[in-house]
Amino acid sequence: MAGVKKNKGFTLIELSIVIVIIGLIVAGVVGGQNLVRQAKLRAVVSDFNKYVVAINAFKLEYGHLPGDMPNASDYWGASDGDGDGMLGENPTLEFEDLYSWNHLVLSEIIPGNYTGTVISGGVGYEEGINAPKASVTNSAFALAVSQVYTRNIANYLRLASPSAPHGYNLYGASLTAPEAYNIEVKVDDGLADTGRYSTVRAPSLGSGCVQNAWNAATPGNWILSDSTTIACTVYNWYGNKTF
Repeated sequence: MAGVKKNKGFTLIELSIVIVIIGLIVAGVVGGQNLVRQAKLRAVVSDFNKYVVAINAFKLEYGHLPGDMPNASDYWGASDGDGDGMLGENPTLEFEDLYSWNHLVLSEIIPGNYTGTVISGGVGYEEGINAPKASVTNSAFALAVSQVYTRNIANYLRLASPSAPHGYNLYGASLTAPEAYNIEVKVDDGLADTGRYSTVRAPSLGSGCVQNAWNAATPGNWILSDSTTIACTVYNWYGNKTF
């Protein structure tokens, strides 16, 4: 019929080209996200090392661990610890771990402005306010002494997220099992429960990260098949670890 134009549809070749382009865009976005995440994990390792160096520098200068220092009030008017070499083990001084960041700042060993006091209204930690914020989302660094494992008494630096069921402390998960494992193999022995670094399941989770419960004497093997669940907290033991 005169004056009627036929609508020309996409050919199979054109559709294939469009699908390939979409696939490349999706792959680029996903790949970019993975690169960003890997960069954040590298920053976590760098921060672990940086803060352990700062802790040791403080102890060398003042003869005590930050937070545990019994005469911080004489230097800066800050809260005092009890000087026994362990952070937060005494119920009356359970906030020594919070004091630690405040002491490190006041001594000008690290930058920042950490309050040294608990945040009211449930969870006591707030990243960037009274503890250093980590590169991974909703996570910070905490200093404490082991009260869980029966095999040792040692101080540690922990990466975790605020966890309301555990009051003021940071015990929530920050990493997936493969992410925690990749940190372990780069900086330690690759095992969840030995060496300078160790990894456990977050207390609030019933599964994930490692096979055994978070307070087990042996965390067990990694659950590397789960690459999506944020289930792990990572510890850097900087004290006299005995296992």
